[in-house]
Amino acid sequence: WDLDRFLKDMRQRRIPEDVVEVARKLHEFADGLRREPGYDVTWGKGAIQGTFTCKKLIGSSWVTLFSVSSDGKLWLDFGMKQKDLLGQALETLHQTVTQIPGVSLPPDVLEPGVSRYPSFPLQRFVNPEHLDKFKEAIWFLVNVESSHAN
Repeated sequence: WDLDRFLKDMRQRRIPEDVVEVARKLHEFADGLRREPGYDVTWGKGAIQGTFTCKKLIGSSWVTLFSVSSDGKLWLDFGMKQKDLLGQALETLHQTVTQIPGVSLPPDVLEPGVSRYPSFPLQRFVNPEHLDKFKEAIWFLVNVESSHAN
């Protein structure tokens, strides 16, 4: 997958153009992070739908900041590795994204021993203020240095 194929797939799925634009902006945001050491954007290898994932290197482990799929969804990773490496920062992410109208997370998403990978329709981020709030939450994660990483 690449950006052109990804956006084309979204349009073929009849995803509204304003939602396609949110995906493009999120890729642009992720690509901007990738220009810094310790960040990457990877493309999925799916045959049916495309994904891109924005990642951060903490210590020797890559952690997912967010993923976007060509079916019009944004995915967050509240898995065990994330909790070990990001800790309190995930609580801030939780508090920030749940302030966006229409975005909710499972009640147990922050509990130890529980892995969750919630997704939201990109439609929730069409409002530029909502997209900016999400980016702010990711910037907070970007600036976290975990004590577990050393």
